[in-house]
Amino acid sequence: MEIKFKEDENGRIHDSDAIFEKIDEQLDNEEYDAVVSRILAIPRGKWSNKLRFKLVCAYNNQHDFEKSEAELDELAPLCQSGEDMARYRYMRGYICYMTDREIMARFHYSAAVQLAPEYAKSIELKDEIAECTEIIEKDYANMSAMLVRMFDDLQTRCEKQNKLSITDEQFQLRLGFFPAIRKIPGFEHPVGLDNYFMQYNDEDKAKCLQWFERFYGITNEDTFFDFIQNGFVNNVSRMTNDVLAYLIGKPNFELSQLNESGRLSFESCVGFVKGFGKFIPNAGVLAWDIGEKIGFARHAYYSGLIGNFDYCKGLLTLADAARENFSSWNEYMRSLLCGAALYMFNMDNFSISGAMEFMNNMFLFLMNSDLPDVEWKSSN
Repeated sequence: MEIKFKEDENGRIHDSDAIFEKIDEQLDNEEYDAVVSRILAIPRGKWSNKLRFKLVCAYNNQHDFEKSEAELDELAPLCQSGEDMARYRYMRGYICYMTDREIMARFHYSAAVQLAPEYAKSIELKDEIAECTEIIEKDYANMSAMLVRMFDDLQTRCEKQNKLSITDEQFQLRLGFFPAIRKIPGFEHPVGLDNYFMQYNDEDKAKCLQWFERFYGITNEDTFFDFIQNGFVNNVSRMTNDVLAYLIGKPNFELSQLNESGRLSFESCVGFVKGFGKFIPNAGVLAWDIGEKIGFARHAYYSGLIGNFDYCKGLLTLADAARENFSSWNEYMRSLLCGAALYMFNMDNFSISGAMEFMNNMFLFLMNSDLPDVEWKSSN
């Protein structure tokens, strides 16, 4: 028998319907599965915003944040009142907080306070904002201490006087160290630090070309070069230079030119760079860009996407940039680590802890590599 609900003027369940008493009772009793089942049994056409928020609440308590975010994506355009918009922001913030993205959590919580001060006061949201700030400041302090330890260890690791001689080709491949040890989807092994002029077999070539298209929209030589010039993954230094210019009071643009998302991203990066700006070499995080571009160029050449001339010219140009901007592997690796942190900070929705974990993993790879033991190829 179909259950009858009290409906609003849009044919959705009215906020005063008795079902909410049952749902609230189940939430209080931590019967989250029952809440989900009860709500999913109701046709979506009858769902009100209030009911949708209850479903998100149940998913959040189950720590099923993927489903929570999917429901919030549908809910966002339906939120018209200040309180609904504030509740939406609060739940977005809660998911960010629970997934170690305190900067984003604080952003959403602060927006909720602005949208509906009374609602925010009722759930003590300002206390949540203060807690996020405390965690963020602690993470920045921990990151600074971690970088001191890392750079001291790198310095010690690089103190060997008699460096191993390597060829120009071996030097270029080592500049692309991280992509050389990273597997791409479908491949059994990474490309390694040898095989300068390798060619993939037909099967691997197809896998590589599919990876280029699926993840980066690269389908031909032109889109590849556009990606090399403009893709964020291999142009992190561009954003970093904007941040550093802003920090010294010489911004490259006005913040008013940015939309809300762009401003949040930039201001978050400003705060992040403040945490370790003193550790960044004079060349910034250029080493990250050089390394990533070498890695992408290798795959593009091995799969036939670019030819021999463009491949060799590209790697030579990148090696020249490394020689001009760095004087040692120690300096290059410092830039590489800072770039790794900034890259992951942006890719992981401004998670400081996520950036620190990624940087630490990269540090361990570097410490166990032969980069500190080989000669740096200086400019002639």
